[in-house]
Amino acid sequence: KQSPRCWNKRFCEHMKFLGFKESGADPCVFIRENERKKLEIIAVYVDDLILIAETLKEIHQIKECLSDTFKMKDMGKLRYCLGVNFELSGGGISLCQKQYVLKLLEKYGLS
Repeated sequence: KQSPRCWNKRFCEHMKFLGFKESGADPCVFIRENERKKLEIIAVYVDDLILIAETLKEIHQIKECLSDTFKMKDMGKLRYCLGVNFELSGGGISLCQKQYVLKLLEKYGLS
């Protein structure tokens, strides 16, 4: 029962070592400002991570730093998380909960 707590403690310590700080709003979100004064964000849900940075190079650098300490599997670009579909387009990100709504409709026999 202590394993998740130990993993979380170790992860939080490593985030601090890498210069990330816990968000005041959510302890599962870590934020740091890089040398170009741009934000880099890591969101944690159980053992899944969402990495956010301005460039792919910065994301790869974060992945490299994390994989030096933790066993990781790269799942590619974010497509679906917690009932939300993510789609990267020209100048932004589209969010959609269609899949979640369809599951609810089916669950309650409204499809």
